[in-house]
Amino acid sequence: IEVDNDIFAYYSQENDKDEKNGRGALILKESQNTIICYWDNNNMKGDGVEYDKDWNVVAEGPFENGNINGVGMRIFEDGTKYEGLFIEGKMEGEGSYTFKDGSRWDGPSVKGKKEGNGMFTNPDGTKVPVEYKDDKRVGEEEEKEEEKEDSPYDDCGNYYGWDKVEQWTDEA
Repeated sequence: IEVDNDIFAYYSQENDKDEKNGRGALILKESQNTIICYWDNNNMKGDGVEYDKDWNVVAEGPFENGNINGVGMRIFEDGTKYEGLFIEGKMEGEGSYTFKDGSRWDGPSVKGKKEGNGMFTNPDGTKVPVEYKDDKRVGEEEEKEEEKEDSPYDDCGNYYGWDKVEQWTDEA
């Protein structure tokens, strides 16, 4: 049975209008991911889990109309894990992003992107207030430019040396 270009694999019961009800699984054509959750009159509704094609959990939370709606979790292809509020499948409001290196950003998201002031925790546990705008860290480009100006390396990481080398001597 096909549902909105996705393949519906299983559901526990139908009503007299051939609507899906009860626990069911939806296999997504494009990603080959499988969502297992409850159905109510052809709509996903209630707690569910999304698995990738290798059966690794990639999302958990309350599903509604095919999207996570409410507090849930998603793991992205790069290994980043988001835990927080979702609205229509997009990260919205307060949440936490945990990155593969163990660092973490706690702060707001708007329409699926990091947006606003939050707290960045480095892998060593040190915390730094950080602002994001449109999913990009504010000031990051300026920091890179400052590092570049004070470096004997070019943009490709090749060493080109300092113009002068000062020698220090101890005068007793």
